[in-house]
Amino acid sequence: MTVKELEEKTGLARANIRYYEQQGLLTPARRENGYREYSDEDLQTLQKIKLLRHLGLSIETIGAVQRGAQPLSKALQAREKELSREVAMLEREKTVCRELQQRQIAYDALEPKVYLAELEREEAAAGNLPFIPRPEKKDLIQSVYHPWRRYFARYFDMSLYSFLWGFVWIGIFHIGDTGVGTTLLNWLVSMLLMLLIEPLLLSRFGTTPGKALFGLHVSAVSGGKLTCGEAGRWTRGAIYSGQGLNIPFVNLWCGWKSYCRCRAGEAQPWEADINYTIRDTKIWRGIAFIALESLMFAALVVLLLHAVAPPCYGALSRADYIENVNHIAAQAEYGRRMDEDGNWTLPSAGDGILIWDDSPKAIQAIKTDESGCVAGVTLSLFTDRETWIGDLPVQMVIAYGALSARENGPVGLRYYAVMKAYRSADIDLSRSGSTQCGTIQIQWDVERQGFDVWENTWLSSTGNTAEESDYYTCTVTMTYTV
Repeated sequence: MTVKELEEKTGLARANIRYYEQQGLLTPARRENGYREYSDEDLQTLQKIKLLRHLGLSIETIGAVQRGAQPLSKALQAREKELSREVAMLEREKTVCRELQQRQIAYDALEPKVYLAELEREEAAAGNLPFIPRPEKKDLIQSVYHPWRRYFARYFDMSLYSFLWGFVWIGIFHIGDTGVGTTLLNWLVSMLLMLLIEPLLLSRFGTTPGKALFGLHVSAVSGGKLTCGEAGRWTRGAIYSGQGLNIPFVNLWCGWKSYCRCRAGEAQPWEADINYTIRDTKIWRGIAFIALESLMFAALVVLLLHAVAPPCYGALSRADYIENVNHIAAQAEYGRRMDEDGNWTLPSAGDGILIWDDSPKAIQAIKTDESGCVAGVTLSLFTDRETWIGDLPVQMVIAYGALSARENGPVGLRYYAVMKAYRSADIDLSRSGSTQCGTIQIQWDVERQGFDVWENTWLSSTGNTAEESDYYTCTVTMTYTV
C-alpha cells in the first residue's frame, strides 16, 4: 500500500510515518522505482507504535522492545509507575488549587514559599523524575533552532552588503581588479557595512533582509524592539563568535560550533536576553533565496563586464579609440600610455613607475574613414639585432580589443565573446599571413634576413653572429570588414 493509504488507515500524518522510519521503528520495502511499498505488517507495526506512544512510552523504549532488548511487560510496568507518580502530583496540585480558592487569598497576600516547599517535598518523596514536564520549565527565552535557515539568512545579508559595495567599486569607479588586495578590501568593507547597517535594521524593524526572507525576527525579552546598543552587541557577537570574523578555517570552526548548539537546542552566546523567533518554514522562502542570490550574481557579472570592457563603443572617433587603448593597456598592466596624438609615452615620474627596456617597440598608426571614424590601425616594428619583439603581439591584442569595442554594446556584455574570437595561435610572425577575427581582418607582412622567430616573441640570429645586413620588419594591418 502507499503512504497515503497508510495515513488513512492509521490516522497518522506522513511526517509521523517518515519520522518513525528515520528512527528505525519501521522499515518498508522499496519498489524498483525507489518508492516505498508498505505491507499489512507495516500497518500493524504503526498501530502498535501509535498505541505505545499514546501510553507515553518513549521512542527509545519502543525501539528496545522491538529489538527484544526489553520485554514489553517491563516497559509497561515502568510506565505505569511513572503515571502513578504523575497522578499523585496532579492530585496534590488539584488540592492546592482548591485550598487557595476556598481561602479566597488575593494575589497581593499570596505567600508562595509554603506551598512551593510542600509541593516540591511531596514530589521528591514520590520519586517524580526531572523529565516530568513542569509548566515553568517551558517559560524560556525563545530561540530559533533552524541552523541552515539561520546560516543562509546571514549569508544572504553578507551577499547583499558585498553587492552594495561591488556596485560602488565596479559600477561607479569601473574597477574590475579581482586580486588578493581587492578581495581583502571587499571583505573588510562588507563587514563594516554589516556592523553599521544591521543594528539599525534590527532596532528599527526587528529583522534584516536575509532574516525577513526566511521569516526570522529578533526582539527584546519584553517583546519590544531592541535598542541600538542591544542590536549592535547582537551583530558583533554573531560576526565574532558565529562567523569567526570570516577568517578562513576559523569561520568553519565557529560555524560548526554554532550548528552543534542549534542542533542541541541551545541558545547562541550572543543571544542572551533576546527573543529569536521564526514565522514559518515554507518552501517558497528557499526558492526566493536562490532566485535573489542568482540575480545579485548576474548583476555583479554585468557590472564586472562593464568595468573591464572598453568605455567607448559603436562608431569610434580617434579620441574614442585612444581612450579604449589606454583602458585595455591599464587592465593588462602595459607599461605605456597613448597620448592624444596616438603616440606611446612612458608613465611620468609621478606615477612611481620606473621602466627601462631597450627592446624595439611597435609604432602604431590610426586610420580613419571620410566621416572621421576609425577604420583600422597599422602597427610596424623594425630591428636589426637579436632581441625580444614581444611588444608587437601585446600591442596587437590591445589594438584588437580597442577596435572590437564597436560590437560590445553599452555595458560590454559581448566583450569576452568578441575577444575570444582573437586567435593568437593563427598568427605566425615568422612569415606573412592573414586571418579573420570576428569583423576584423588582420594581415601581417614579414620581411627578415638572418633571423629566426621563436614563439612570436624572440629574434635569434641564424648564424654565429649577426651581420650588418640582417634585419626583421613586420607590418600588421587591422581593418573592419563589416
